[in-house]
Amino acid sequence: ADAIESNRHAMEVLEGGVSHPEILWAYSSRQCVSHPDYVAREFITEIKVSNTAHPEWFMRLARRKGYPVQLAMYAVAVEESGMAKPFSRYIVVASYKRPFVVTVLRMTGMGQTYDRLVYLFNQLAYCEKTDQWPGYSDKIVDFSADGLVAEQIG
Repeated sequence: ADAIESNRHAMEVLEGGVSHPEILWAYSSRQCVSHPDYVAREFITEIKVSNTAHPEWFMRLARRKGYPVQLAMYAVAVEESGMAKPFSRYIVVASYKRPFVVTVLRMTGMGQTYDRLVYLFNQLAYCEKTDQWPGYSDKIVDFSADGLVAEQIG
């Protein structure tokens, strides 16, 4: 917390709004509740703690964890609720190890994330309707152990 509070860029995207609002909204007749970390009139900011705040490494992790889609969902929630119409989305990431480095990331190119959000909501509706919940694979997946020893030694 001290590292975030002492970072001027982080504080720029954590001022002038409200923290952790509860937003009740609906998407395609589905009732939803969202709790973004911080909402201001012009932006939404999520705070993440990670083993790294290195921009490139964290961006890869964020994509895998779906943080851009999470921010897209929060933007829809905020707009649907009439709370604001945010045009910028930020992630403040702080490493949980000394020296507690903080990086502020501004999300860009959000178009595909909205497409992904629509896909996920539609997929959820389909699974609920059919009670069919697909796994990651419908076949046996090969897992080659080749190279494991070299990785451990090297």
